[in-house]
Amino acid sequence: MRIFVHMPKCAGISVMHAIEKYRGLNDTQWQINADFLNSVQDRDELLSLYKREPTLVVGNPIIMGHIFPVRYVNPSNIDENFRLVTILREPLQRLISHYAFFKASTFNGNYLWEQFKLQGGSFEEFAFSPEMRNVYSIYTSGIDLDLFTYIGTYEDLGVSTKTCLDLLGILYPDNFILPLENKNNLKVKVDVSSTLEKDLRDFHSEDYAIYDFALNKFHRKHTEVNHEF
Repeated sequence: MRIFVHMPKCAGISVMHAIEKYRGLNDTQWQINADFLNSVQDRDELLSLYKREPTLVVGNPIIMGHIFPVRYVNPSNIDENFRLVTILREPLQRLISHYAFFKASTFNGNYLWEQFKLQGGSFEEFAFSPEMRNVYSIYTSGIDLDLFTYIGTYEDLGVSTKTCLDLLGILYPDNFILPLENKNNLKVKVDVSSTLEKDLRDFHSEDYAIYDFALNKFHRKHTEVNHEF
């Protein structure tokens, strides 16, 4: 079993389209049930259910989408073929991108978007809402981060995408460049003061811990050479 976790606003759509385009004989399963779009209470109930009753996977498919890995990560599914990969983005920049995406779009019937609309649409209300708190932590709830075969970063998207594709067994051309899809058409300016940034870092401290874990485990050599992060 191979899993690509699509974290919101971290180029996941682009990566999944690349997987589909170059999948060859690989069996791919696009998981369209986005559990993250539920209320906080419903998410917690789903996570508890998945911990009790994980899904048994037959064969070695590539499962991708807005997936809570705990739904699939259990001893019966972990073998020599197991791969678990994702791409993260600096948490504050991810929040800003998600906010701009919601500002530019209409998703009637989408719980998260409707909550955003009800809150009046300000960045502060969005960023400090319980629904948006520690997105990465929500997705990885119930599993050990060391189970991830690889965690890429949006800030080094070229290398991160190719590494994910390599680990998933996807063959791509030598001149492959990931075209970014699902980008925000509306340029939303968000002013973040140093005080607000500190408060957001505190509020989303679990996501910063996960992002730092990814940098330290998978990108330390790269950062030491290039000083990009």
